[in-house]
Amino acid sequence: MRNITGSIVAGDDYFSRPAVERRLKEHLAYDHCRIMAPRRFGKSSFVGEVARQLRADGWLTVEFNVEGQVDEQAFWKELISRLGLIGFNLPLTQRIVETLKSSFPTMSGKLNLPGAELELNTAATDPVHTREQSNLNRLFHQVKQAPNPVLIALDEFPSLLLRLEQLGHGKQRVKDFLHWFRVVQQEFQPRLRWLVYGSVGLDSFAERNGLSAQINQLAPFSLGSFSPAEAHEFLIRLGIDNNLPVDEAVRQEILDRVGWPLPYFLQLVFHALKSLDLHPIGVSHVRQAIEKLCHPNSNSLFSTWHERLQDQFVDEDRTLVLDILKQLCEVPRGLRRQEIHKRLMARRAGADPDKLDENARRLLDVLVRDGYLSESDGQYAFLSFLLRSYWQRRHGE
Repeated sequence: MRNITGSIVAGDDYFSRPAVERRLKEHLAYDHCRIMAPRRFGKSSFVGEVARQLRADGWLTVEFNVEGQVDEQAFWKELISRLGLIGFNLPLTQRIVETLKSSFPTMSGKLNLPGAELELNTAATDPVHTREQSNLNRLFHQVKQAPNPVLIALDEFPSLLLRLEQLGHGKQRVKDFLHWFRVVQQEFQPRLRWLVYGSVGLDSFAERNGLSAQINQLAPFSLGSFSPAEAHEFLIRLGIDNNLPVDEAVRQEILDRVGWPLPYFLQLVFHALKSLDLHPIGVSHVRQAIEKLCHPNSNSLFSTWHERLQDQFVDEDRTLVLDILKQLCEVPRGLRRQEIHKRLMARRAGADPDKLDENARRLLDVLVRDGYLSESDGQYAFLSFLLRSYWQRRHGE
């Protein structure tokens, strides 16, 4: 297992979690799913491995990152193309019509082909969106009749919704798109299963826009963090496969210093240890590695956590979220919700205390769900000690 940070891994570079993989496959046998896990959790690698196992069991799979799709039409066209790669295609005559309509959108009249007469004068009555949906439905009907179940796994699905929200009539477009998505899930099960995930929380987006009912057919699936045993095994494998063995004392020091055993963070520490070029590695070297990660030269390793907040929240919520994180990065043990509210009020003279408390509660839930914070008996703190250190250095008082 090579020490690869931030990229999708497979094969020998993937750290298998058989029980979690088996649990997702069991869910997909009877349900559509949305993966609940924070960014940098290895979701894409995990889904890639589950898809590989499903293919071995006879499934057909489509996996693609939808973050780059500019709108609904681009998404639908790409999905049609991807379904073609696994054997689901429009009839030849329909593909000819679609090509002509795309190339000559104002063309009208009839096209005579051997055994078929095709109507082309649909520019005014056949909107592109409706046409793409109709074509997809034709393919989904093929899927419904196919002997093999099909999984469509959409990476960065919430980012596509954020993109739609920013376009003209954004909120209505998102609502219409999710309505279409919900109908498709209902109509073409059980042969067609959907799996969505991404670095922006789908639940948080849906709650903010009052659309939670539109995603409730996607059963929540939590990856869960590494158990202590998994974290130790992960570090053992990294050490053996990269010629830098780490004994139990060193592994425990890494876990104590990281706080939250996210694979990405464990790999960052291991990379920093390896860069010290020291053998054997001792407990004191872990502290040196952590200091390297806390240096300004390493800011880019953590900056995505801040950048995602810019995309995820509207102005008022974003300001409040950043203020909450600024307060908490200064207090390693964390703060109770009442103390957070008190500090927020002190910085907002004249604010409605009840409204501020309501918004803070909602945003604290989002930050916990998205992996920024932990919550225990009303006490909130940074989940990752490395992230807290970065935040204090860059955004603290």
